[in-house]
Amino acid sequence: MAMFARNIGFMIKGIILLLFAMWNVVGSNAQEGVPKGSSIISNSTSFTIRFDIHVLGYDTINTVDGTPVILPRIQDAIRTGEAGSPSSMVYTIPLTVPNEHGFALQSCRTGMIRRVKGMIAPVPTLRKESDSISEFVHVINASAYSETDPTSWASITYSGIARNRHIAHLRIKALRVDPRSGIIEIPKSIECTVHFTSTQSNPMFNIADGFDDIAFTANHKESTSWMIHNGHSFAKITPGILKSTEPWAQITFNKQGIYKIDKAMLASAGIIAGKDLLPTIKVFGLGGTLLSERVDSAIGNAMTEQPIIVRTTADGELDAIYFYGESISGFRLDTDDAGKNLDFRHFTHPYAKESSYLITIGGAPGLRAKAMPSIPSDSVLHRPTRFMSRIFNEEELMNAFSAPSGRTWFGKTIESLTPRIYTTILQDLVRTDSILYRYRVVSKNKKDGTLTVTEQGKEIDMVSINGTNPFDNAYNYTEAIGTPLQEVRFASSSIAQDNRSVLRFSYESPMGGPASSAIMDWFEILYPRAFNAFNNELELYSDTKKVGGTEYNLSGFSGQNIIGFDITNPRYPALLENVSTTGGIYVFRNNELASQPSRYFVSGTFLTPSIRPITLAGLRADKEGADMILITHQDLLESANAYKTYRESTGITVKVVTTKDIYAEFACGITDITAIRDYAAFALNAWTKKPRYLMFWGDGHYDNRNIQVSATNFVPTYQTDDDPQYYVETVSACIDDYFARLQGNDKLIDIIMARMPVTSNQNGMWLMQKIKDYEQQLIKGTWQQTICLVADDGPTSTSGSGFGDGTIHTSQSEGLARDVIPDDMLLKKIYLAEYPAEIVSNGRRKPLVTQDLISEINGNGIVLLNWIGHGSPRLWAHERIFEKETTIPQMLNRDKLFFLTAATCDFARFDDAERESGAEDLVRSERGGAIGVFAATRLVFSSDNAVICDRLYKQIFSRDIHGMYQSVGEALFKTKQSLAGPNDEKYLILGDPSLHLQLPNDIVQFDSINTMPVITNTNLPDSILPRIKALQTVTVSGTIRTGSLQSLDDTFNGTVLVTVKDSDIDLKVKDPIDDVTHSIKEQGSILARSTFQVKNGKFNGSFVVPKDIGFTNKRGRMIGFAYSNDDITAKGSTTTFTVGGIESVSEPDTIGPTIAVYLDNRTFIPGNMVRRNPLLIVDLFDNTAINATGAGIGHNIEAWFNTDRIPVDLTEEYQADLTDARKGTAQKRMFNLKTGTNTVRVRAWDVWNNYSEAETYFRLADNDSVLISEGLFVYPNPTNAEANIGFIHNQSLPTRAEIRIFDMNGRLVKQENIEKQELHTWTYRWNCKDDYDASVPVGTYHCIMNVQQSNGEGKVLYGKFIISK
Repeated sequence: MAMFARNIGFMIKGIILLLFAMWNVVGSNAQEGVPKGSSIISNSTSFTIRFDIHVLGYDTINTVDGTPVILPRIQDAIRTGEAGSPSSMVYTIPLTVPNEHGFALQSCRTGMIRRVKGMIAPVPTLRKESDSISEFVHVINASAYSETDPTSWASITYSGIARNRHIAHLRIKALRVDPRSGIIEIPKSIECTVHFTSTQSNPMFNIADGFDDIAFTANHKESTSWMIHNGHSFAKITPGILKSTEPWAQITFNKQGIYKIDKAMLASAGIIAGKDLLPTIKVFGLGGTLLSERVDSAIGNAMTEQPIIVRTTADGELDAIYFYGESISGFRLDTDDAGKNLDFRHFTHPYAKESSYLITIGGAPGLRAKAMPSIPSDSVLHRPTRFMSRIFNEEELMNAFSAPSGRTWFGKTIESLTPRIYTTILQDLVRTDSILYRYRVVSKNKKDGTLTVTEQGKEIDMVSINGTNPFDNAYNYTEAIGTPLQEVRFASSSIAQDNRSVLRFSYESPMGGPASSAIMDWFEILYPRAFNAFNNELELYSDTKKVGGTEYNLSGFSGQNIIGFDITNPRYPALLENVSTTGGIYVFRNNELASQPSRYFVSGTFLTPSIRPITLAGLRADKEGADMILITHQDLLESANAYKTYRESTGITVKVVTTKDIYAEFACGITDITAIRDYAAFALNAWTKKPRYLMFWGDGHYDNRNIQVSATNFVPTYQTDDDPQYYVETVSACIDDYFARLQGNDKLIDIIMARMPVTSNQNGMWLMQKIKDYEQQLIKGTWQQTICLVADDGPTSTSGSGFGDGTIHTSQSEGLARDVIPDDMLLKKIYLAEYPAEIVSNGRRKPLVTQDLISEINGNGIVLLNWIGHGSPRLWAHERIFEKETTIPQMLNRDKLFFLTAATCDFARFDDAERESGAEDLVRSERGGAIGVFAATRLVFSSDNAVICDRLYKQIFSRDIHGMYQSVGEALFKTKQSLAGPNDEKYLILGDPSLHLQLPNDIVQFDSINTMPVITNTNLPDSILPRIKALQTVTVSGTIRTGSLQSLDDTFNGTVLVTVKDSDIDLKVKDPIDDVTHSIKEQGSILARSTFQVKNGKFNGSFVVPKDIGFTNKRGRMIGFAYSNDDITAKGSTTTFTVGGIESVSEPDTIGPTIAVYLDNRTFIPGNMVRRNPLLIVDLFDNTAINATGAGIGHNIEAWFNTDRIPVDLTEEYQADLTDARKGTAQKRMFNLKTGTNTVRVRAWDVWNNYSEAETYFRLADNDSVLISEGLFVYPNPTNAEANIGFIHNQSLPTRAEIRIFDMNGRLVKQENIEKQELHTWTYRWNCKDDYDASVPVGTYHCIMNVQQSNGEGKVLYGKFIISK
């Protein structure tokens, strides 16, 4: 019986284990997009997910018209929808699927439906505000609120190919709304099943690689058999044709024509054309056209060989090579989206300034132009005597946007009082037909206007041009509006006898006033022309109305050597056959098709191009591969290679390639940014070692042809090709993701990408060193587990009561803190809603926010900084809490760099060459700032910003399959697998994508509190948890666990800092300006900070709880930070204990702490001169512990300046020493102190509430632009080994000094130039050796120090000292 019972027990246990194996419960390392707490069953035939929908609360929001609406806060759900429409909340879960058709949604079941009465909030609308800052407001679109949502709770759609997987997205609704009835439906739970109808993938690409350690789909492990592999290799030229070892030359020119290159020209370019090699001469080019931007065309990139004519002399030597060369502008055959041919329209290359072709010799035979056989004479149906010649005018002088963006450029303005006149000669005009004019004119005026067009003084068109914002709508982001494509006709017989077209464009806007103007975009003239050559050449076009055999008879040529090509497709020009035997006449016949308009070029004049030798890098032949592709400019190679050397020392291989080399082999030498994408696609497909990272080592800007900007475009940008009629600021974008989309015709990125905004080799070397220092030399400390969250308030510059953003930014930041950031991180919240406003002449300001932000960065330090709110390239918030010109120079955190995530508008607008963005300046800062920035390049939308920020943080704090935190690039890659919309693609990383943040990877595990085991189950009732009391001596034990296996790390020896916090505090903060109450949860006050020794991975110790606790009997928080003797760090936390009650103690402590007060530096002595905004440093020590709770009334660490009655609270700035928790330091930057002598008095308390005070005094100058020093000091003096020579100063910026030391005979023995960033005291340590490293003799020496400051005049200081035996 007992045996039976035991077997039953094992069976039950087995069933439970089986259920757990089937239902994988998602925890802290959740897959991308999967809600926390989800249960998943996944295999090769189906995927089932089940989860509860957690409503965290409801935000009440007022729309712009005062209508109260509600917005449910639902854990992990994404807010989506069009601006002004009812908000939708969805979960988006990426899945790997067998192929684009092999899946279906099998079922979707909901639990009990909760029905909430109320109107749901609309999706926020972007509105223009002051200071170039845009804001989000809630505006109801009445038509969108008149419809009920009829769709099902879930859907699944194919999204494309990501790296080596087919991806579909399962979208599950968290709610449905019926705006008409005012009912919001929210299920308690939901369960969805996806069935995979096929288990066979479609092998398109050869990209199986080692990338699969990055799990970016919810069923990643179960779907490895569907990975795309064994496909055809990357398109390439037949082996033997393209050899980088053979001589190559680049041919460039600016004019369309037949080009001639003789033997001497080839020789001048290093190509020796012997008789035996003539058959191997080859020319490659793109025919002046763009590479296709379709993602699925990337793998088809091949160097296109041009047919050429090779003529030899009588003895077989090379005479000359002839080929058709297309210019970068002209007419190209236009097609619709379906590929149907339309007509020839003018074209201007958006990237290149000149055409480029490549020529080589050797290897396989080259392509020769062979005349197309002419159709027989008796097959000719048409012998036209005229054709429609084409001329266009498109001046490109100004960008379409005031903040430049996109590819469109406009010409000259058409003033109201000054019409714009264009005179064009219509060569060989035939006067028996009409002329067709096409044109487009744009307006940037707010008000409507009218354009009038005349030819020969006769009106041929009048068109209204809508104003960009006729009703001053604040939600309108249209910067320019163009006319629709205008087509008008005019009788050719009415043109003056000199064949001159005189087009006159005039514009007026009665509402806009006399200062109004329009802008000429372009015009085309299609006119009837006789088949007569001009300047010995003729370009002609077929008539699609004349179908079938057609004979063209061209005259007016000089000489017998006339060559013609069919250039309908300029990439593949076809040689025509001249059937005329008469000199000066060229006759050819062709079979014309209605569906295929033709274009021809015939010339008896042969142009001479420029030609120069080039060396190919052999990119197409390089198949070995590397972990990272680093693309840079040739001028930045020195720093790029220095980065390569460093990065490869860390185990990541790097392939450095220049844009010039890429253009040569993937665009035949012409500048075309798509070649960069195609090269990355080639590497992904063809390399043996598949690239993981793609980094651009170089800044880029919007002006790819340097029309307005002269700065070097080191690594160019992808600018959107905007709607030719409506130029909308929220649509136009700069998208680096374009270069990372390498497989499938979709928006999913296939490689991890970032850009380092390098501007010079010097700048690049510094950035490389900054990365190296961050990864290898930064100090270890709790800053590595500290995040600073900064959130905007509700009021805008124009808002008042009931109007503005409400609590949206605070709620978004709180959601990030509550739902995403792990409990073992320390949070510093700086929310504008909690700070008082000051009204100044130019608006509302909150200077204390900036002060606290700078103090947090420079003081304790932070590993991550997050901003949610309004922004621009240089500002945060209407209150200007961050201004790049003044805020960044104050960041002195080189040893504790943060990574910035900015959920705001265009803070990373790096492509504006005339104005550096805040993101760039933070990354480039040599004083500190950021190690990297995640931000947007253009205007973005609030709700979408919060979503991508949340998703990124989820990935930052997720571990890879090895238990390690991912690189920032890996985190963003996974984020963008489910977020690839128009808002998301504007976000990028400025920095190193392979960088791992300085987050501790090992885990601090608390095992017991007061000998009671720490329970990992956080759902247990508080009553059974350990309790800590005031004045109690608490014992703690724990272990250090590896991040990979989470097993005991018995090699870890070092120190653990344990921070104990009181229960969390729920705050309600009412902003008086907009009358909105913000709900904020703050981590409780610090009860204790103690350090314990860690030996062989284990620690234990005790601390005393201060008197000042909350007595709430709620859960506290214990956070650990550990560092080993070999610089390994760990972090961890527990909340499974409560705080309450008081312990009775027989022998209380009665002695207060000791206090030392300094300004700027610990070399400070009372009365010293210090900076205008000095750093207050307070060192504390107590035999028990310092009271840093901030909970007791009057028991804070405080400082009083001069006679001020209101103290400066230093409690939050206090940090315990990592080696001895009884001592610590509070540091805070002080502002707005008076000029002259100041006093400061500091008070601090110990945990027994005994206090002490200390006081000092110091002096301030009226500004820091004047270097103030009190002379040179030297110590020790006399000296016999080393002399410390320096001065006390009042500078914040780096200070440079030229040191010259002379002996008594006036002989210079030592000279050196040094720049330092030491506050208060600048010290040079001299080893008493001369410039030749020889010891100087004893005697008296004079020192002259020429000090130069960064923001003002310098000063010369003098000193004397003695060197003795």
